Amino acid sequence: MNTITFCRMWAQHNRWIWAGLGVVILWFILSVVTNRFSLSSMSGIVLSASFLTLVALGQMFVVATGRGNIDLSISSAITLNAYMGLITIRGDDSNLVFGLAIALLIGIGVGVVNAVLVVLLRIPAIIATLATGYILATATLLANRAIPGFAVSPT
Repeated sequence: MNTITFCRMWAQHNRWIWAGLGVVILWFILSVVTNRFSLSSMSGIVLSASFLTLVALGQMFVVATGRGNIDLSISSAITLNAYMGLITIRGDDSNLVFGLAIALLIGIGVGVVNAVLVVLLRIPAIIATLATGYILATATLLANRAIPGFAVSPT
């Protein structure tokens, strides 16, 4: 096998490299074109990307383990988790563990409800998770009415 054949085979099996290369090229172009692109903005981008990576990993498990299913309740679950965690913590570091536990329990509960709807009741995943997401978004908005001064986007 010659070098060109090896490179072609490697590129075919590692298609993700093109997405990574595209990101690096975009970062380079942005750093040249804008004056606001700095190392601190890069750290902010990496921090945001880490959260999106965790969400993508969760979605990957749903897609990879099922029959091409997708979970549409993720954004509503994240919003409800963040909101309930923050109102539990209320800016006090001593409540941090309790707030994280509440958020974790809500996430586990949402996962269990979605699993029951899809696996036991055999509702199509797209329908079950869309309904769950709607219920979670409504619960977040209803919980928001109980606390004056907080505002949660309905999306």
